[in-house]
Amino acid sequence: MREEEENITHDPADDLRGDQFVRSLLINEKRIYAFILTLVFNRADAEDIMQDTASVMWRKYKETDSIADFAAWGIRIAHYKVLEFRKKQYKKKQIQFNPELFEEIVGGAQSVNDELDARMEALRNCLTKLGKRERRLLMMRHEQNATAGSVAKRLGISTDSVYKALPRIHDILLRCIRRTLISKGLT
Repeated sequence: MREEEENITHDPADDLRGDQFVRSLLINEKRIYAFILTLVFNRADAEDIMQDTASVMWRKYKETDSIADFAAWGIRIAHYKVLEFRKKQYKKKQIQFNPELFEEIVGGAQSVNDELDARMEALRNCLTKLGKRERRLLMMRHEQNATAGSVAKRLGISTDSVYKALPRIHDILLRCIRRTLISKGLT
């Protein structure tokens, strides 16, 4: 038994690749699940489909060199998993399966996903237009989930200043995002 264990080589790159997958899945899981939930209205079924989707993603991820858009890739896999689910349900006669209607719904869900992508791109662009101090304040408050008091302490400003600055920064971002979307013909 010990000889078998010693003959098995462990590649640290596999651990790194696994960590990358888990990180990417955690970042995009809500978005993929939301897509599934727009097509499958029962949460338990949607959760099962999400698990199946994640399993397929993991198997395929190990075989793939790189993935440009992890969320879009996961949504594409989820789309096929929902189709499989619908076919099984149709065979059980639990639901009426109209493939044309389903594809129309998928198209609508995809357009929502595209709109979300455009909004995220606009947000990233607008964040770069903020001053360094404003970006730092936002990052500390939202990404690090710190309290206004702890942010104030770390920045050396009053808590009241943080409470006043955040709505102002949010308003600047909102107006910038709206302008960006309008300039691209989106609203």
